[in-house]
Amino acid sequence: MGKRILFIATGGTIASRKGEAGLHPALAAQDLLAALPDKLPPDVQVVCRQLYKIDSTDIEPQHWQKLAKEIFTAYDDFTGFVVAHGTDTMAYTASALTFMLENLGKAVILTGSQLPVEESGSDAGENLMTAFLAAASGQPGVYIAFDGRLIEGCAARKVYRARRGAFLSVNRQAAGYRAKAVVCWTKSRKTNAGTLMLRTELDTAVAMLYLMPGSPVEILRLLADKGCHGIIIAGYGAGVVPAAYLLLRKDA
Repeated sequence: MGKRILFIATGGTIASRKGEAGLHPALAAQDLLAALPDKLPPDVQVVCRQLYKIDSTDIEPQHWQKLAKEIFTAYDDFTGFVVAHGTDTMAYTASALTFMLENLGKAVILTGSQLPVEESGSDAGENLMTAFLAAASGQPGVYIAFDGRLIEGCAARKVYRARRGAFLSVNRQAAGYRAKAVVCWTKSRKTNAGTLMLRTELDTAVAMLYLMPGSPVEILRLLADKGCHGIIIAGYGAGVVPAAYLLLRKDA
């Protein structure tokens, strides 16, 4: 039985060309598909869909909602899904999809590249190949495919601006890797027997605060007064914060 993969393109560096103002997303999903370095297995059929043509720095929660709905709507018609995405916010999108697609029983693979697909030496073709093979493998879950590795969507972080291996897996080993025309998973994950649920309710009134020595505790009050429903504090070491932050009270 054949495997149908839905290829969703959103823009990003992988689809960019140089213009007067620098790189800008210009290529369509079909153009990216033509960059595969080898043929996919004969039982794999790819259907292309263009969702956006934007730089990933412009990705916002409403884009996650539309992408999640696209996958949810097409879920029963495809074996797996590949999303071409810019690298700057790819980890955010992968994490969001992990929680928005509850009881996911198929593979959703995000990928992109450090160089545009048309540039000499681009990593786009190899990353796309890894993504399609992973999507066809039957391993459920949301992953990022980059530099021959598969990283769980909620554990990925971009740490390098120019290296091919731009992403690292935080606090857990990589989920898999590609060996030529085969994807090897380090841990098998069973298909979820539950019904896929789409969770699109997102609270965007959340701020993130990176601490540095001397950061005034009043920033927390300012953010709360501006209507934030939640504040994520990136503290030191294992997440510790200065005593002044712990002593802060609502009536202070």
